[in-house]
Amino acid sequence: MATTFMNVPIDPGYPLCDVPAGGCRGRQLPASGKCLEHASTSERAAYFASLDSGADVDHSGTRISRADLSELRAAVTDAGTGRATLGKATFHKAVFTDSADFSRVDFTGRAGFAYAEFHNRCDFTDAVFRKMARFTGAEFRRAQGYSAVFLRTVFTETVDFRKAGFAAQAEFDQAVFERLALFQSSKFETMGHFSRCVFKGVTEFRNTVFEDAVFAGSSFEAARELGPMVCTKALNLVEARFHAPLIIKAAARLVRCERTIWDSSASLLLRYATVHLEEASLVSPFAITHAPTPWGGTNTAESALIAAHPTDSAYPKIASLRGVDATYVVLTDTDLTSCRFMGAFHLDQLQLRGRIRFAQPPTGWRFSGRRGLYRWTARRTLAEEQYWRRLNWPEWHPFVPPSAVQNQPGTEDVAALYRQLRKGLEDAKDEPGAADFYYGEMEMRRHDVVDTSRWVRRLLWLYWAVSGYGLRPSRAIASLLIMMSASLLALALWGLPNDSPKAKTTGTLPTTGHQLQLTTDTPDPRLSLPYAQRVTWDRIGKAAPIVFNSVVFRSSGQSLTVPGSWIEMATRLVEPALLGLTVLAVRGRVKR
Repeated sequence: MATTFMNVPIDPGYPLCDVPAGGCRGRQLPASGKCLEHASTSERAAYFASLDSGADVDHSGTRISRADLSELRAAVTDAGTGRATLGKATFHKAVFTDSADFSRVDFTGRAGFAYAEFHNRCDFTDAVFRKMARFTGAEFRRAQGYSAVFLRTVFTETVDFRKAGFAAQAEFDQAVFERLALFQSSKFETMGHFSRCVFKGVTEFRNTVFEDAVFAGSSFEAARELGPMVCTKALNLVEARFHAPLIIKAAARLVRCERTIWDSSASLLLRYATVHLEEASLVSPFAITHAPTPWGGTNTAESALIAAHPTDSAYPKIASLRGVDATYVVLTDTDLTSCRFMGAFHLDQLQLRGRIRFAQPPTGWRFSGRRGLYRWTARRTLAEEQYWRRLNWPEWHPFVPPSAVQNQPGTEDVAALYRQLRKGLEDAKDEPGAADFYYGEMEMRRHDVVDTSRWVRRLLWLYWAVSGYGLRPSRAIASLLIMMSASLLALALWGLPNDSPKAKTTGTLPTTGHQLQLTTDTPDPRLSLPYAQRVTWDRIGKAAPIVFNSVVFRSSGQSLTVPGSWIEMATRLVEPALLGLTVLAVRGRVKR
C-alpha cells in the first residue's frame, strides 16, 4: 500500500513494523514482526547473533539510536582485523537520532542511504564503499560543527549525493572518488570541504549550492564540468589539479585558484566572482568569461547572493595574475579594475575580448594650492598606477591595502606593464585601447625620476601639455588655437610695419648714346606706431593671412619687420607640428 514519508510519495516495498500503536515505517527484522527500534530484547539479541562480518542488512525507514548502531557494528566486526564489514547495506529513509559512527566500515555491497536523516554528526572516516553508494536526498541536519564527515573515504563505484542537504560543515577531505561522483542540486548550508580529494571519474556538481566550497589540493582526473553551482562565499580550488579539459560554471563571491594546476584547457563561466589566479600553472588555453544569465536551477540561491551584495556587478573580477603565464589566458567581459598585473609573464600575449573594464581616473574639476584648477582625463588605468597615484593624489582609488603599499612597483615597472599590454592590443588591432595604455606608459615615464633624465622629463611634459602625448585631440586643437592667437597678437604688436614701403627708383640721365642706369631701393619696413594704435582690426586683418599660411607651412610674402620675420618663422615651425598632432590624436581615437 502506498503511503507518504517526509512528504515524499513512496511505496515501501518491504514489510512494515507491526508495532501495536502503528505509524512506524521501519522494516521488520528477519525473524520478528518488529523493526530494530521496537523489537524486544530477545529479538534484538537473536538478530545480532545471526549477523557476522560481511552480512547484508536492511533497516529502511527505521529510527536508529547510537546504541543500536554500536551493537550492529560489533556484530559485523571481524575479530581478526577489527574492522566492521557490511555486505549490502540498506538504510533508505532511516532516521539516525544520535551520532552515526560508520568510520572504518567496509561496505562490500551496495550501500543505500537515500532520503535518510542524520540528526547528529555522522562519521564515515576511512570507510570504503566497494559498490555503488546512494545518499540521494539524504539530510544531514546537525546545525553546528560538522554535520557529515567523509574524511579519507574511498568510493570505488558511483556515489550519489544528488539533492542531499548539509546543514553544517561537510568534510570530504582526502576522499577518493574512483568513478562517477554526483552532487547535482545538493545544498551545503555552510562549508563543503573537498581538500586534497582525488576525482578519477566524472564529477557532477550541477545546481549545487554552497556557502563555501573547498576543493583545495584535490585532483580531478576525468571531470569535464563542475557546476552550475552557487557559492555564497567562496569556491576554493587552491593547489587543485585538473587533468582533463574542464568547464566550471559558478556564481560566487570569491574563486581562489592560487597555485592551481591546469594540465589541459579550461573555461570558467562566472558570475559576481572575484578570481585569484596567483601562480596558477597553465599549459593550454584558459578562459574566464562572464555568464550573462543565471543557470536554471540556481536562481533562488543566486537571489540570496545578490541580496547580500546588491551593488556589485555580475562581471567576474580578476584580482591578480602574479606568476601566471598570460600566453594562454583569454579574458572576456571581465572586470580588471583591481587586477594586479605585476609579476605576470608574457602580458603582451594576454587576450582581452568583449567588454573589459579597467579603473578610471577621478572625475570632475579639482583645485589645489600647488596645482591650481585641474581635472583628470578619462582613460583606462591599471591598478598599479592607481596605487602609485594614491600616494600623491588622495582622490585616486578609495582604498590602498597595506600589502599594496609595501610591494608597490616603481614608475618604470608600471611603464613596462603598460608597454606589454599596449603591444597585445596593437596586435589585436585595438588601436583606441592601445592608445590608453600608451598614455599610461608615457605618464609613468614623465614621472620617473630614476631612469628618465630631467631634460627628457621636460620634453615629455611639453608633449603632454600641448597634445596629451598625441592622443588628446581637444588639447592639440586648443594648443594650436592658442599658438595662432599668440602669433596674431605678436604680429600686430611687433611684426607689421606702419605701412607697406614703396619701391623708389633713382638714376642719372646720361647724354645721348649712353646707357641709362636706374637703381630701385625698397626701404626697410618701419614700425613707429604707439602701442595703443598697433592692435586694430585693420592690422589684425593683415596678420591673419600670415598666421593661417603658417599653419600649412606657407609664406605669405607680406612685408614684415625683423621681429615679424622671426615670428613668422617660428609659427611656420610650430603650428604645422600642432596641426599634425591634432590629426594624429583624432586618428588614434577612431582607427580600428
